[in-house]
Amino acid sequence: MKVKNAIRDLFESKSGEAQFVMTPEFQKMGVMEFLETRPQREGTCPVRNIKTTEYALPVSLLTHEDERSQNREGTVTREVAQKKRQMLKPDGMGQTTGICVFVDRFKDDGVFPPVWGNHRAQAAEAIHAQGDKITNCPKGCIWVTPYDDDISLYRFYQIKENNDRPRCFDATDKNNFVSISNMVAAGNLDKLDQIIFGIKNSEDGRSWKFKEEGKMADVGENERRRRLGRALETMGVTSTKTIIDRWCSHTGNLAKTFSQNKHQMQRKFNGTVGRDYDIKIEIGKSVGTSQPFQIIDDGKEKTVCMFFIDEGVGGSAYGQMAHQARNIDGKADEIWCCVSVPVTSLGKSTKDLDAYRQKHIAWAERWNRSVKSEMVFDRYYFPPQSKKEKESMSREGFIREHIFQKEKQCQ
Repeated sequence: MKVKNAIRDLFESKSGEAQFVMTPEFQKMGVMEFLETRPQREGTCPVRNIKTTEYALPVSLLTHEDERSQNREGTVTREVAQKKRQMLKPDGMGQTTGICVFVDRFKDDGVFPPVWGNHRAQAAEAIHAQGDKITNCPKGCIWVTPYDDDISLYRFYQIKENNDRPRCFDATDKNNFVSISNMVAAGNLDKLDQIIFGIKNSEDGRSWKFKEEGKMADVGENERRRRLGRALETMGVTSTKTIIDRWCSHTGNLAKTFSQNKHQMQRKFNGTVGRDYDIKIEIGKSVGTSQPFQIIDDGKEKTVCMFFIDEGVGGSAYGQMAHQARNIDGKADEIWCCVSVPVTSLGKSTKDLDAYRQKHIAWAERWNRSVKSEMVFDRYYFPPQSKKEKESMSREGFIREHIFQKEKQCQ
């Protein structure tokens, strides 16, 4: 009991603002032992149709650096905004359903990757970043339930959840196509699973079974189509024929990226570059500049203004805002940016990631040449976004840092 009380004290400051510190006491705990120290409520999981216990987990313990949980088809910004409004309503119900999280990374990394509920997680991160709280949840926290089903079924539940959202935010055919392709690649449709395929055939009431034994790669096209159709039907997908036709005729790769939003890039920056310079970035309530910060670079003190960009090239007013801050208002000696390439810009393959990053750099260079000082932007940081990039470097690093120079310095 003393341990639990001491742990709870870490979350309650005199001002009532939630705080969290990963202490040695936490690190010694098992995952459920840790979760049992958190505020709890009873809930229902509509995806699995079961009763659950939900725990108020600090938002800072969520991680999107996990290929099992990352929304690799991008995020619907309107849905994040809608979830945020719902969670903030003082007279509303706040967060009605907890997100689901993997628990297997708590012991080694002290983090919880979302299994599903990515939009709710990002809404909670945005609420926390602006200093607010979810109406019915402790400050700095989000309601979660641990994923305790077979690991081989998590993609099935992810697709099911994506197709059970409000109609205007339903998963697209592309989302479902990529998800079912991942299930096929993982071998989930190679063996009969009553959860994925359902117990009874909806047409004649008989138990469903494979007509041809074997893996998807080895059976005939009719059996492939039958398995895909049955699995998609069980997951609540409506446009099954379109997806099946596309899967059977598809020979290329679709872009599968680890998209980063502004708050995720902020956390990555704080954990790498910010750690090196002993600084911490805070994203403001509105899009644009964060609070300027000071660094010591080669013995000289500089004021830096930071932008986090997750939009297409030239699709925002960042150039004008950066020019205003540096060359007109004189609030910054340098402008730095973290840039994540939106998956919608890539088409079918991540091989174009570097080319698209170069477009961002060229856009910034045009802004630099457009002013008398020949400088608007000074540094661009790009997070790793493909599986190959992430495997080639440390979990928290940036795949590229580009330092701009004046034209005359390059000649």
